[in-house]
Formats: sequence, structure tokens, C-alpha cells
Amino acid sequence: MTTIAINENNVYQRATRLIADLKLMYTYERQCVSGTWTEWRKSDGTVLWENPNPTATTFAAQEIILSSADYTYLEFYFKDGTSCICEKVAKGYDVNAIRLIGMDNSNLLSFRFRAANYINDTTYSITSGLYKNATTTSVGQNYDNMLIPLKVIGY
Repeated sequence: MTTIAINENNVYQRATRLIADLKLMYTYERQCVSGTWTEWRKSDGTVLWENPNPTATTFAAQEIILSSADYTYLEFYFKDGTSCICEKVAKGYDVNAIRLIGMDNSNLLSFRFRAANYINDTTYSITSGLYKNATTTSVGQNYDNMLIPLKVIGY
């Protein structure tokens, strides 16, 4: 959930609900004005791109084409195993999805990374996933089976 305090009398909250193994995602929002909360309501975002195979276990580096350039900011949704990561970005900027993970019984911190590089208002270039043990100086390895893009929603 994201909470933004607009000023001392106005707070905005946005939450995403995942349903059915990350296949469906709904975003809700509400506001608090002078201590009174509104009811949660479904936000009016528009799906601009969806992975044609959301249950796939890999996603190769490729360009994705958004269906419209009529947005102010985007939410990129990535799945990583049974987890989902949402990254928000203003129009014209790159997206970096990063997930820190711990290694089994070794106390080594590792991370997973995938970028969506801005090409133009309707095109992003999705990189291969990168896995790296953060405690070594070795170069990370590319993996297409992590941080798989699911959908892009424009607002």
C-alpha cells in the first residue's frame, strides 16, 4: 500500500489487490480529508499492455508496445515466483524492478533486477533479468525466469 500525505488535512492511499495467483490485479484508492476517510474505490487506470502469456515461467529481453501514450504515470507489474512487484514511473523515465533476497542458510544477500528502458511514450525495452550475489565482486548472471512483466497500467 502507498500512503501519501498531501498536507496535514489530506491523506491519499492506494493499494493493489492480487487475485488468482497474480493473474488479476485491481488497484483501489481512498482519501482522508480532515479526519474522514472515503470508501475504497477502484482506480481508473487503463491497462496499456498485458503479457500475452501471464503464466509463462520466462520472459526474454524484448520491446513492449503500450496501446496509448495518454497517461501521466505508469505502474509496471512484475511477478517473481509467487510475489508481485509494482514499480511506478512518470512518463518519459526508465523503470528498475529490484528484489532483495536472502540465500538459504548462508546469510548472503542477493538481488534480482530487471529494467524497462524508456524508448518513447509507447515503447519500453525490457531487459533480461539479472541475478547477483551482493557479497561478491563477480558480474551478475542473466536469467529470463525472474521478474517477469505482467502488465502496465497508465494513469
